[in-house]
Amino acid sequence: MMLRKLSEQGLKTFREFLADARGSVLRPPDAPKMLLALATTSEEIAHAPELDPFFHPRTNYELAIHLHAQFVGIDASVVEGSDGRGDPGFWGAVALFYFDLLTPGYPLSQKELKADNCYIPGSVSEIQLGRYFRHRIAGPYRLYKLYGEHSEPFLLSPPGEQNALYNKITDTAFYTETRCIVEAINLLYFDARKRDLKPGWNAKDGLGTLPRLLAVVDQFDLTYDLLGIEGKTLLEQLPEEFDPWRPGI
Repeated sequence: MMLRKLSEQGLKTFREFLADARGSVLRPPDAPKMLLALATTSEEIAHAPELDPFFHPRTNYELAIHLHAQFVGIDASVVEGSDGRGDPGFWGAVALFYFDLLTPGYPLSQKELKADNCYIPGSVSEIQLGRYFRHRIAGPYRLYKLYGEHSEPFLLSPPGEQNALYNKITDTAFYTETRCIVEAINLLYFDARKRDLKPGWNAKDGLGTLPRLLAVVDQFDLTYDLLGIEGKTLLEQLPEEFDPWRPGI
């Protein structure tokens, strides 16, 4: 299917579909996807790709890589919207196309549908960062676009889900937009060979764990220009409690 963006009418109808589904008014899974083809509910996108179902992604990271390659020819304003935080019509259409992927088993699944902003970015009046990163496809896509392979530890969950590391970092613009923090997390807590986070990385009272890293970083931000350094440089400034987590130690 050639990707089209949802119009205002298309977004309204998609929201109505979500509300009906939460109210146990079940419709065939493909029923709302007709919105992507109708002229009254969707609009053409210049240089739009023909999306494939992508049936077996294992992680958000793999889906983000796939979509980044698919969207490379689309004008950035179509993807990002006028405010740079994700166009609702564009990302609503992408979520609708991949609805089965984001909501496994619908309509037979007993799991409740996610909040609307997981499928359609919220209005411009909402908190801008949350508007983008709560969306189950736009958020992972943007994190990959920002950091490439360094985004993998944050995107280990299957599509439609968000792991604790992703939620912790994307809840704060400072953490999300400071490259050295993202790089340091990779170096300290990600096992690249196993492609998984190291055991105990998020222990609340542990030495050198993520909560401690963020506390130290918050202190560093008062005196250092963290936007101007690399992750390795940040690691060199960390206290001894982080030694067991440092690579090569």
